[in-house]
Amino acid sequence: MRRWQPWLIVASYGLSVFGLFWQFSAIARRQIPLTPTSDQVQQVWFLAWPAHALQAGLNPLFSHAMNVPHGVNLMTNTSEPLLGLLFAPFTWWAGPLATYVLILELGFFLSAVSAAAAARVVGASWFGAWFVGLLFGFGAPRLVNGVVHAYFTVDLVLPWLLVAAIRLVQGTWSPRRTGLLCGALLSVDFLISPERVAIEAITLVGIALGWLLVVRRPTTLTALIRTAMWVGVVLLPLAAYPAAMLLVGPEHVHGAPHAYIQQFTATFSSLVQPGPYAMFAPVGSYPTQFALSAEGWTNGTYLGIPLIALATFGAWRWRRSTLDRSIAVASLIALVMSFGGTIEVFGIAIPSPYRLFVHLPLVGDIIPGRFVEVAICGVAWLAARALALPAGRTASAAPRHVAGAALATVAVVVTLLPAHTIRAAKAAHDPFFTSHLGRTLLPAGSRVLTYPYPVSVFNTAMVDQAQAAMRYDLMGGQAIVPGPSGTNTGVVPQQPQTIIDLFLHAYLGPKPITLNFPVGPTPPLDRATLAAMRAYVVANHVDAICWQRSGHFPLLAKTYLDAAFGHVRVAVSPTVVVYETRRLWSHSAKE
Repeated sequence: MRRWQPWLIVASYGLSVFGLFWQFSAIARRQIPLTPTSDQVQQVWFLAWPAHALQAGLNPLFSHAMNVPHGVNLMTNTSEPLLGLLFAPFTWWAGPLATYVLILELGFFLSAVSAAAAARVVGASWFGAWFVGLLFGFGAPRLVNGVVHAYFTVDLVLPWLLVAAIRLVQGTWSPRRTGLLCGALLSVDFLISPERVAIEAITLVGIALGWLLVVRRPTTLTALIRTAMWVGVVLLPLAAYPAAMLLVGPEHVHGAPHAYIQQFTATFSSLVQPGPYAMFAPVGSYPTQFALSAEGWTNGTYLGIPLIALATFGAWRWRRSTLDRSIAVASLIALVMSFGGTIEVFGIAIPSPYRLFVHLPLVGDIIPGRFVEVAICGVAWLAARALALPAGRTASAAPRHVAGAALATVAVVVTLLPAHTIRAAKAAHDPFFTSHLGRTLLPAGSRVLTYPYPVSVFNTAMVDQAQAAMRYDLMGGQAIVPGPSGTNTGVVPQQPQTIIDLFLHAYLGPKPITLNFPVGPTPPLDRATLAAMRAYVVANHVDAICWQRSGHFPLLAKTYLDAAFGHVRVAVSPTVVVYETRRLWSHSAKE
């Protein structure tokens, strides 16, 4: 055995991560991917909360630190609580921003290593294992979805669930061993991404049904039942509480967490046309409706013509192999699922098996395009098999095959290369919030209203709160929370909304406002408006209002705040002013 081969594979993945994140510091305490707003900030907050909860003895799956006074159910959100708990010591030392970037970097690296190791266990050559790991760890599904979302970047579980299923079907693993491993892996992944666990469960059930249909023996059914029982032995006690929080816990939502889930589907064009991020797009870029921070990291269902052609050739070349034939069928089914409920072929709408799951709890919340993550495992395996040397031949004895394999590998890799690396933006965090003065004016447990007011498109106040170790509670925020009917509406401001309308108009200026709640016009500077602003503070027991110089018209917001709360104003710096509004309601509350 050549001991240098696994180290070379690991080094290549490490260099790939370094090239992707080269703009970031070794410990990125003040950097964030792309822009310091939107889902990036939300992910930082989600990683900060479990670290704070572990230190303070609070529930890591529920937080009152945002969306005051209702709180946030973290299992309803894409909050990856397990990652926040595992990296809590690093968060306490370096801060949640550094933790976020580190997890993204490790996610790409470890996902690739996990897939390569799994492929090697199943029987791939060292080159084949490297190829599978490279595509799984750095292909478009992970590159596009994982460049911002930590929960999607870290996927060490899926490859080993597939290994367990293959070993069970081959008869080399017992139902007990398979069930215990699958139950443990699913339990772990449930605390990172319940959506992915639903995809993995559907995949495993599909493999089981396929095995049962092909091998029609009573022993097959017995093995499946025993495996399912062992899965339940581990999964039920470990995932019971997180599942209860997700389905019936406080502030959970009914139905799909996002109204636009069905729009994230694969198409025949999206499979062969990359998003604008790609360096080379021989057949053009695929236009997508949703972009991440206008950076062009779009279309996470892209595979590319060279990869698809190579996988097709691999499936044909190894068509006599039961394993490869089964992987080809499973990959095709996963691709079909990624098309959503309907597949358009020459203008004809063909129903997809995805329709069977749309109305099921949890499973119906899956974004269809995410099934490509399963498909790319099989596609990468088949492509690696196409590159494999003929049986009994060595590289020196088959130079033409080696040259052809090298050219095919280069063609696949070139079509997957991004045009640019991940941009490191400066996180909009003011040191005041972590200073001694900040701890004095915004003490532990206080309720704080901020300008800018945190909503989904500009939630920078959540970074300040996360960096301050969740010392105070925040009015507003970005999270999936239930509305009056229990369905997702996102965080809605407390009433009266006059002060929030003012903050939004001051921050956005002439830009149109499209949020999940109606926004009124800029209120006039009169007694009624000032009274409504004070009423908000009293009704919601706001301890302090923190103004920062940000947005289009920050001085407009400051003028109103001075008029309403100037007598309790503390000028911290030219860019930060704090209004200690607790004095307005604390005396009346005591009486």
